[in-house]
Amino acid sequence: MILVKNEGQSPNLKSFQAVLRKVVDRYTREANRERDKADLPLFPNAVINIVNMPLPDSIDETIKEFAKIKSINLRFFPLNNDIDPAPLLAYVRSTMDSVDSKTGNLTFNSPKSANGISNLFQDSIASGNASATVTGEKQDGTKVKITDNQLGSELQIPSAGNLSADDDERIANYCKSRNYLPEASEDNKALYGKALNILELLVSKI
Repeated sequence: MILVKNEGQSPNLKSFQAVLRKVVDRYTREANRERDKADLPLFPNAVINIVNMPLPDSIDETIKEFAKIKSINLRFFPLNNDIDPAPLLAYVRSTMDSVDSKTGNLTFNSPKSANGISNLFQDSIASGNASATVTGEKQDGTKVKITDNQLGSELQIPSAGNLSADDDERIANYCKSRNYLPEASEDNKALYGKALNILELLVSKI
């Protein structure tokens, strides 16, 4: 998903998440009142997590800032039917399910492979399936702690005049052409296809 900010005061991810949660919760309550009267199964409460998805260049630049990385901690949160792209992350999710845990943490101590760290971040935080905290030191010995929210995820897209709904495809294509949008897996595409009618109904009610 691309969050387009038309001006400096446009909502950030945190405020957008709060608004979306409020709208969906309101729809769920109203719909469940009607479904309860009709003796229909109630909709479950939605779990909505909107996280920063850093740009690939930002991840590599951040890793280069460290002379030594002490630890990388990945925090896993409930997903909305998303599927983890990497086998390790999928295994962690499976283990969380087996012990009926909604959240979890995975820590890597003193990692040294910059390429391996970059790939790990691409599979986790850049795909929006986990959040991360990195601790370490810079060249001068300064201790550093960085979270994924501090990684760059904004870019300037040239545009003439005010944006409209007609610009959606152009913006999406611009990001795709520069590898700023992760490709959805075939499993995720199938899940989205099944939920498309429900999503369209939800949007029509907003």
